[in-house]
Amino acid sequence: MSRGSGAVFVDLDRTLLRSASGPVIQEALAAEGVVKEGQHVPGERYMYSFYNRFGESAPFMGLARAAARARPMNGADSPKRL
Repeated sequence: MSRGSGAVFVDLDRTLLRSASGPVIQEALAAEGVVKEGQHVPGERYMYSFYNRFGESAPFMGLARAAARARPMNGADSPKRL
């Protein structure tokens, strides 16, 4: 990505997005070739449903951490296109 062509939006209080942003981010990462199309964490759909219903909570944070550990990482410092 060239300088000045990206942006980050953080919506911790759910004023911009009414639901979890994970599916949108996943789609964007797949479009950029950072993750494989259709590659998902087992139970991801349930995690997003839980978040959409209850919001940010200690149980949700635990589920998110567990999902991050279950996903193979190539190194957070250097994402590579597939």
